[in-house]
Amino acid sequence: LVENRGIKKEKITDVIIAIIDRNLGDSDFGLEQLLTEMNMSKSTLYRQLKSETDMTPSDLIRSVRMKRACEMLISHKKTVSEVAYAIGFSTPKYFTRCFKDVYGMTPTDYIRSHSSVTTSVEDIAL
Repeated sequence: LVENRGIKKEKITDVIIAIIDRNLGDSDFGLEQLLTEMNMSKSTLYRQLKSETDMTPSDLIRSVRMKRACEMLISHKKTVSEVAYAIGFSTPKYFTRCFKDVYGMTPTDYIRSHSSVTTSVEDIAL
């Protein structure tokens, strides 16, 4: 557990992001679990986080999860479904809907838009 006195030395956002990263694949991880790990009241956490980021804890959790999803999708090491489960979504369908709400495109379209240009043998005009 993080002690409140120790948090003041480090930005609260950095501490929260580290906790989110440790719990990334846990679909049950949310505000209540974050409060427990931070050993803080809801009002204190909201106030401190809002002053640093202008985000709520739930918004920050979702933002970190989506950023990690983008990193995983671009790396091409996991399928969209695997990414969904890896960042704590219980269904790929819900992940796709949330992803589209945030980025305005599906995860598959995101992968396509960030793929490096590759030329296959079939694309070369002989």
